[in-house]
Amino acid sequence: MPDTTLSDHAAEIDFTDDRFLADPWPVYRRLRQTRPVHFAPGAGAFMVLRHQDVAKALTDPRLTSDYPQRPTRRLFGPSVADTEGAQHRALRRMLVPLFNGQALEQVARPVIREVVEDVVDRVVDATRVDVQRDLTIPVLYGVALRLLGLPPADVDWLHERVSAMTRVMDYPAAPLSTGLAARADLDEYVRSGGIQRRLPGGQPTVLGAIQDRFELDGPATSGSALFFLLAITGTSIASIGSMVEALLSFTPGSWPMPETTPELFTETLRWQPPIHHLIRFAAEDIELHGVHIGRRQPVLLSLASANRDESVFTAPDRWWPQRPAEARSLTFGAGWHSCVGTGLITAEVQELLAVLGSRFTNIRLDAPPSPSRSLGFRGPEHLWVRWEPARTTATSTQTSEEGSNGPGNL
Repeated sequence: MPDTTLSDHAAEIDFTDDRFLADPWPVYRRLRQTRPVHFAPGAGAFMVLRHQDVAKALTDPRLTSDYPQRPTRRLFGPSVADTEGAQHRALRRMLVPLFNGQALEQVARPVIREVVEDVVDRVVDATRVDVQRDLTIPVLYGVALRLLGLPPADVDWLHERVSAMTRVMDYPAAPLSTGLAARADLDEYVRSGGIQRRLPGGQPTVLGAIQDRFELDGPATSGSALFFLLAITGTSIASIGSMVEALLSFTPGSWPMPETTPELFTETLRWQPPIHHLIRFAAEDIELHGVHIGRRQPVLLSLASANRDESVFTAPDRWWPQRPAEARSLTFGAGWHSCVGTGLITAEVQELLAVLGSRFTNIRLDAPPSPSRSLGFRGPEHLWVRWEPARTTATSTQTSEEGSNGPGNL
C-alpha cells in the first residue's frame, strides 16, 4: 500500500499540522511545482513560493508593509518593519548609521567581544552546556541591551516576554492578548530601567538616537526599542542555533576558521532561514503568476521556499558551505525593507564561534537537537553539547590570542 504522507498529497499548507511544522520542505517543494502562487486558507493569505516571484515581490511597490492590522503594528506601533515612504526612510536613516561598517567596528564589535568573553567565562568549567540557554541567549541579550542603552540584567525575564510577543507573529499565531500583556510589562521595564543615551565612546545608544531624532517618550520610545530587541535577538538566537547544529551534525570533528564564518553563516541561513515568511499587503489589485490578488489582501512571501528553489540552487536541500555562486539567498529580504542588522548578526556569530574554538576542544552534540515547531525565528529550542577545555585556566589569555588566528583542535 503506498505511503500517504503529507508531502504526497498536500494541496495547501496547514500551519497547524505537526508534520508540516517539523518538516515543511517537501510541502514547499510540491507547491512550488504545482501551485507557486495560491490562496492558503490556513494562513488566510496568498502564498508566493518560487524564488523568482518572491524576489520580485520584495521590491514590488504594489505590495506594502504598511497595514494597521498586522501584528507588529498592533504590538509596537509604526516601526521600520511596517512603514513606507518618508516615515520608513526616516527610521532607516536613524538605524543604518548605528550598524554600518564604521559603527560596527568601532562600537558594536568591542561590545560583542566583551559580552562573549564574559558569558563564556561563566561556563568555562562546564563539560556539558545547552548552547541556546547558556550561551546564545545571554550573549545576544547582553549585546542588545548594551546597544539599546538599558541595564544588561534580567535576561531570563526579558527573554520570556520577548518570546511571548514573538509567538503572536508566528504561524499558527498565539492570541494578540498574550503579546500585549508582555508589551505592557516591557514598557514599564524600559521606563524604569534608566536609559543610557551614550555608549562609553560617546556614540549614541539606539534609544539615545531615537530620542535625539524623534523626541519620543513613554510607550512610543519603548515600542521602537522593543521591536529592535525582538528583531535582533530572535533572529540571531535561531540563526546561531541552526549554524552550530549544522556544523556539529554535518562536519563533526572540525571547527570553522574565523575567516570562513561568513560563508558558513550565509549557507546555513539559506538552508534554514530563521523566518520562513514575510507578510505584505496588496496596495491595489494585482496579478501574480496568473492569480488575481485583491486590494488589501495579505500575501505571505515564503523566503524559506525560495531559498530551496531547485530551479536556481543546485541540490537545494543540502547544507553545502562551499556552494558555488548562484542565486541570492533571500533570508534577509531585499530592497528598502532588507534587514539593517545583518552585519551585527554576522559579527556576533563570528565572535562567539571564534572564542569557543579557541577555548574548547572536542565540541560535539550530546543529544539530538530539539526540533523546532515554529516558522518564525525557527531554530533548535535546546542544543546540548559536550566539550573539553583547550587549555588550562592559567593560559586562557594566551589561548584567546591564539584563537584569533585559528580554530581549536576538534
